[in-house]
Amino acid sequence: MDPVQIPPVRHDSVRQGGGATGGNTVAESQADQTSRTEGTPQRARENPGGKTTDTSWHKLFLESLRNHGIVRQACKEAVVGRRTAYTHRDRFPEFAAQWEDALEDHRDIVRAEVIRRGIQGVDKPIFYQGERVDTVKEYSDRMLELHAKALCPEYREKHQLEHTGPGGGGLTVTIVPATPPADHKPEPDAEAETEGD
Repeated sequence: MDPVQIPPVRHDSVRQGGGATGGNTVAESQADQTSRTEGTPQRARENPGGKTTDTSWHKLFLESLRNHGIVRQACKEAVVGRRTAYTHRDRFPEFAAQWEDALEDHRDIVRAEVIRRGIQGVDKPIFYQGERVDTVKEYSDRMLELHAKALCPEYREKHQLEHTGPGGGGLTVTIVPATPPADHKPEPDAEAETEGD
């Protein structure tokens, strides 16, 4: 699947200095906000708790999530807050399913790239005196290793941790309560009894 090209969203962050505090007046800030949002999608308005019913950003968000696999990047491109995105995922089951589908599509893109680099190889140009003279196929051992570990159990690293007692025998486990019960009476010390006899 070819990645979908998404046009960049322009965000001008340069602010004009002014006044004794070096900041904008309220009117200048509002004008600046209006000029910065012209030609770009309007950010979904968040009420307290991120609750909004505006779903117009869902499609762009899902396309970006499919291409990048990163929620933060998808929120940035869809011009929506993370809290709103997660709230919508919780509130709208269909959107939650589409979210998971987009992530699975992205995992397929990653898998295809691992195969391309590890098995099919990548053409690397060879230059001589500034001119391209040949191409060599370059393979990534690391990508092949990742693919093998994912598909073939015999290539996976095995970690096993065993606890044994003395001489390799079994362990004796004693469970000691953190605090004794209120009605607990301590048992007399065995040494104290011996000394008294």
